[in-house]
Amino acid sequence: MSNRAFAALAFLCLVPALPASSADLKLNLRKAVKVAPEVDGWNQVTTPATWDAKKTAIVVCDMWDTHTCPNSARRVAE
Repeated sequence: MSNRAFAALAFLCLVPALPASSADLKLNLRKAVKVAPEVDGWNQVTTPATWDAKKTAIVVCDMWDTHTCPNSARRVAE
């Protein structure tokens, strides 16, 4: 299992543990911001956010490096 898939699975395992009365999800949103157009460097910026849990969905799309089925692996390459 890839690290990304494990992290997503770990997060999804925590979501049902939220109390039914919990109306908010407290998150730290991260993004990479280019230092400057002429510089090959990026800074990580973290912004706290609160989302309404009842209006939030989680979509996990995990791509594999390879697959036991060669045709499936070819489709991913496309």
